[in-house]
Amino acid sequence: MRKRRGRARAPSLPAPSGDGPLPPLSECVRRSIENYFRELDGHEAGEVYELVLSEIEPPLLKVVLRETRCNLTRAAGVLGLTRATLRKKLRKYRLSKKELRE
Repeated sequence: MRKRRGRARAPSLPAPSGDGPLPPLSECVRRSIENYFRELDGHEAGEVYELVLSEIEPPLLKVVLRETRCNLTRAAGVLGLTRATLRKKLRKYRLSKKELRE
């Protein structure tokens, strides 16, 4: 039997307080970006793509590395990246394996 490949559907996450599910991550991102543009109040936006990635990637990397006990090979597999790309991202955000173990 072949494994189905493709994009996994994002589940609703349980709310920390237990008050019901949180909206999907995509909805949270959409709301945040809309709020960002509202808050610009007429000022020009710039480098929004990099801004969003720099807000999302570090916590994503931290959680995956903690869940894989800082095993870069496993973490890269979970993320769908090569080890080299993962290491490059860790350097970019100045994340060390020592820091992530704490």
